[in-house]
Amino acid sequence: MGKIKLEDFTKFKFLSGLKYSPSGGYAGFAVHRMDMEENKYFSNLWLLEVKSGRYFQLTSFNEETDFV
Repeated sequence: MGKIKLEDFTKFKFLSGLKYSPSGGYAGFAVHRMDMEENKYFSNLWLLEVKSGRYFQLTSFNEETDFV
């Protein structure tokens, strides 16, 4: 196993803001990824259908970090 390099961290995606629907059937969360060229994180919202395990990207503007 080699040493960890700075660019290795840019390949990770981080999740935050997990919130369940009142029925518990869905969960929403934000996915964050680093963009080295712009030197910032891009964030989009996703939705998980709990029963099936399917998930869907809801936004693509790279600036959403939380559900209202």
